[in-house]
Amino acid sequence: MMADDAAALLNFLNVDNAHILGFSMGGMIAQIIALKYPELVKSLLLNTTAAQFPAKAKHLVQTWLRMLNENVSLETRIREGFLWSYTDEFFEDDETVMASVNLAISHPHPLSTHGFAGQVAALMKHDTRSQISQISVPTLVLIGGDDIFIPIEFSEELAAKIPKAELVILERGGHNCWMEFPELFNQAVLQFLGEVTSMM
Repeated sequence: MMADDAAALLNFLNVDNAHILGFSMGGMIAQIIALKYPELVKSLLLNTTAAQFPAKAKHLVQTWLRMLNENVSLETRIREGFLWSYTDEFFEDDETVMASVNLAISHPHPLSTHGFAGQVAALMKHDTRSQISQISVPTLVLIGGDDIFIPIEFSEELAAKIPKAELVILERGGHNCWMEFPELFNQAVLQFLGEVTSMM
């Protein structure tokens, strides 16, 4: 459904095709877009994602949903999520942590319990392992070297099974490598897009 929504938005905006970047669950949605709507995809950028959600991560998001249903405070849930998303370096600066917590708390469009339950259901079901070899566009598989939420081997699997995939493991960064080390993330993305554009 989320892949269909994204494709419908591109069509509504009269975007014939695009470079599709997806982070975590967004990377799973991006895989479906590339498989179901290949004509819309110039290239694919899969950031810290997987063809099948890891077993440990499944238990973790189900625990997060349980915490939400049990009315655990938003700040506590955010801080717990950060433990899986950032490196040790991030937690060495209390001001940075607090600023990030406050930013998350003040998000203008907080995720509802119903919405998060839908996301968890989608994560449980996602499995493109038998299909991703059909993806024919240039693909960047990108992950932070310290990711403990979706470990590196899941990116390695994507890169091995997608014919035109390139794997880039950032020297620093956990699951939220794009937020914690944007200069490394942006450099890898822009280099890939530059190479893809030069071939078109």
